[in-house]
Amino acid sequence: MINDLVVSDACVWKYVDDTTTSEVVLKGAMSGAQLIADKVAEWSPNNRLQLNTDKCKELRISFAKKTQVFESVEIDGKDLEIVASYWT
Repeated sequence: MINDLVVSDACVWKYVDDTTTSEVVLKGAMSGAQLIADKVAEWSPNNRLQLNTDKCKELRISFAKKTQVFESVEIDGKDLEIVASYWT
């Protein structure tokens, strides 16, 4: 059902009704997380799927000494919850 979801410039893991996307942001670069979320949000209704924004999370992982600040990612006007860890 989700095999045709393709998001360029991102890694995508798909399993049944779950999708995880990720990106690597180099030091000083801009995050493309909002564009990735927008592509998934646009793809979903076109394929008769509805995103549950309450279950959509943002997990930021950084190995840098100084953590870079990024804008919040939003879907349908709602900021995604930023979590320190996530287990389904």
